[in-house]
Amino acid sequence: QGLLTTASGKQQSAVVDEADRNSNHSQHHHQQQDSKRQARSDSERRRRNGIKAAYDELDAAIDEAMLITASSASDSSQQSTRSRAAVLEAAAATIESLRRDLDDGEGRLASLRRRVDAAEAVRRGYRLRLQQKSADSNAAQQNARYRQREAARQQLNAFRRSVGIFETSFIREVYLPLESDKQDSSRYVEQLSCHFDTWLQSHFQPHELVAIGEAAVQEVNDEAACLEAPAASGRGQ
Repeated sequence: QGLLTTASGKQQSAVVDEADRNSNHSQHHHQQQDSKRQARSDSERRRRNGIKAAYDELDAAIDEAMLITASSASDSSQQSTRSRAAVLEAAAATIESLRRDLDDGEGRLASLRRRVDAAEAVRRGYRLRLQQKSADSNAAQQNARYRQREAARQQLNAFRRSVGIFETSFIREVYLPLESDKQDSSRYVEQLSCHFDTWLQSHFQPHELVAIGEAAVQEVNDEAACLEAPAASGRGQ
């Protein structure tokens, strides 16, 4: 009993350890997913902040250029005017550079969006192809099952016709002479069994008899299902 208790304790401990490992693995997976989502969110926030900062800098440069222009118009000093013109030119160059940077950033963003859209289109196409392939496979399997059952049904019908021919021949060649001779029924059954076994072995292979038996069972099941359906419908009403 002590050994059983020890073994049971070890088994329970192993189960608990396995559950802990699964729980830790699941937590680690969720943490990785959260970290990836947070990284994407941080990257998007930095991108938006960068664009906003560039626009703010552009607005400030424009305001400064307007102030310089107004001051230059009222300043009578030629030196001051040249100095302010240089500042204005530098501000204009800064504005143009910022505009190019913004245009380049917008272009990269548009390119990235196009790549994302293309990847999404490829993914949708791949999913549709998988769905179509699955539907085609299911249809092919259903058609194959239907052809198989139809072939088995035809084989069963052919077997029944053959049995009918055998019965006619047996009655004419075996049963009637026995009946006329007033022999007992046990002799008749013995002759019937012997003749039927010989006839089966000479007309059908073992695998054919197996297929015929399976088809007969399937036919009985189908008929039972057809009889059950109206009964179930009546109970439902």
